[in-house]
Amino acid sequence: MTQALVAAPVILAAVLAGAGAAKLRDDDARVALEWDLMRVPERLNRRWLRRSHPWVEILLAGMLLASTGVLGVLAACAALALCVAYTSFVLQAMKVPGAVCNCFGSGRATVLSRRTVLRNGLLVLLAVLAVISTASQGTLLTQALADPSVVAWAGAVLVAMVVAYLVADSGGVGDQTPDGPSAVVSPNDHSDAASEPEDYVRTLTPRATVREEDGTPVDLYRVSQRQAQLLLFVAPGCGHCEVVAARIDEWVEAMPPLGIHFVVAGTVAQLKDRRPEWVKHAWYDYDRAAAHMLQCDATPSAVLLGTDGMLAGGPVSGDVTVLDFVEEIRQQLEA
Repeated sequence: MTQALVAAPVILAAVLAGAGAAKLRDDDARVALEWDLMRVPERLNRRWLRRSHPWVEILLAGMLLASTGVLGVLAACAALALCVAYTSFVLQAMKVPGAVCNCFGSGRATVLSRRTVLRNGLLVLLAVLAVISTASQGTLLTQALADPSVVAWAGAVLVAMVVAYLVADSGGVGDQTPDGPSAVVSPNDHSDAASEPEDYVRTLTPRATVREEDGTPVDLYRVSQRQAQLLLFVAPGCGHCEVVAARIDEWVEAMPPLGIHFVVAGTVAQLKDRRPEWVKHAWYDYDRAAAHMLQCDATPSAVLLGTDGMLAGGPVSGDVTVLDFVEEIRQQLEA
């Protein structure tokens, strides 16, 4: 039991530090939208809280390991409160089909599931054990001062965590799909794979649904069978998205064979308030299920849906990459 109590704050600190570090580079406008979709109360969805949030996680991680006395117990209690709050938000967001969790940064977004709830439940349990540990035995620092062998035990726990993470995060070759402009084929191409770029593996267009301004559902699979669709995933407040968005009128005029649309995660009212000029081109992905299914969680991103029920190019992300991607499509259509 003593070893379990030592391990609990070490594991919790590693998780908090990793989660905080992963969020440091997230775009604030995107985080604001993610918090809104996670049903974080509006009074908490403030810029200063969003920006300080990852630093708080990192600070708590350090305090769990290096604080002494009452300060260590308070840090453990704060970590417990944070884990309980996270679990509460996850349970609320689970009511929205396809809701996404960005607990470890936007780059590792995952659709909420029972596994997410189980993970958060285990974190709450670890936080409870961490409170008990710090209250009864002190933090890792105070325990190490009394018994240096504790450091070796904590180090072994961290090594085990790193190995488990690397094993779980390793993907096979079949999971990798290039996201550069070279991953573009003709949007109306029905030829076999041998005629396409060797480094691009085409996949089926998912049965994802977005909505028009009036709420009418749009089945992306069906609509792309009638006309190839170039989807641009953007977010209001994202500076890199504005670079892409500024070109859409030009692209619509230059590439009439394509349906070209923004896909935004917010509501119609939010878009009208922040970027009214985008509304005429926009489809709405309220719960970001379509973005996740098309691997376009980052903004800006783009993907080309072919008329044969398969992706004809992408997904790609980043303003420069998206611009190059669209330019290559344009050149192929003009050839």
